[in-house]
Amino acid sequence: MTGVDLLGAWARRLEEGAGPELGAASWIVSRVFERALVRPLERPAAGPRVIAIGGATLGGSCKTPLALVCAEELAQVARVAVVGHGYRGGGGPGDDARFLERRARGRFEVHAGPTRAEAFQRASARADVVILDGPLQIAPRHADLSLLALDAASPFSTGRVFPGGDLRATPARLLAVADLAVPVTVTLRAADVADLGGARVGVVTAIARPDRFASACRALGVRVVRHLRFRDHGPIDPERLERSTREDRLDVWITTEKCALHVPAARTAGVPIRAISADFSVSHTVRDRLHALASGIGESGPA
Repeated sequence: MTGVDLLGAWARRLEEGAGPELGAASWIVSRVFERALVRPLERPAAGPRVIAIGGATLGGSCKTPLALVCAEELAQVARVAVVGHGYRGGGGPGDDARFLERRARGRFEVHAGPTRAEAFQRASARADVVILDGPLQIAPRHADLSLLALDAASPFSTGRVFPGGDLRATPARLLAVADLAVPVTVTLRAADVADLGGARVGVVTAIARPDRFASACRALGVRVVRHLRFRDHGPIDPERLERSTREDRLDVWITTEKCALHVPAARTAGVPIRAISADFSVSHTVRDRLHALASGIGESGPA
């Protein structure tokens, strides 16, 4: 169980009881998450330009896809590095950072480490623009551009702040911290499932909004017989995967590119697992802001 899970469970337990604590737990938890919108991070005096990208919700806001779109766009005109998440309690890259590394294909760098500060310092020494995948804003010196990632299909989810919902803060507060709110549209690549026809398909996910992916697969004509849902960022239980493969007589498993990073060690009784790629799109307004931020880098170097 993560720290977020524990905090939410604690708040809900208090609110289920009677007494003066009623409502206090939610207020405390919501204040903790609101304050976390702005993270402390020292920027070098003559360092690169910085973009901070935070999600509106606790997972599923398309924050990392937005970081990818920004990196791909800016890599056309500048040296770009993305600072991603490390493993919980470890120094290696998390699945978000590993997903970005796979998509980078040498066009931009991805840095992750024991702390965000260490990864940021490494990235700052090598890039004209550093993209922070995680914090909505930094202090004491703010990012040059703060982007609020929103799932275009459900921008503010339930509209309720954690632990009553999954928002990090009220919509008004999120919008006040960010320079620009960015709805991100996710489109699965139909060619990746075009040959499945009447196959009996299992979906396995370890993401924040698993039903969104399964529904998108069904919309492409995939016959989803079983959907195994694991918690965001994994791990995936190999025994459940193997058992479902046999019991549901599956022909193939499909999953997201990020979830596939958790699957290799799992047993699937000889049934293949296929990662379905996705394309991510944002408005031209966002792309214009990115190019405005990068203007002059070729002549003057990092800001």
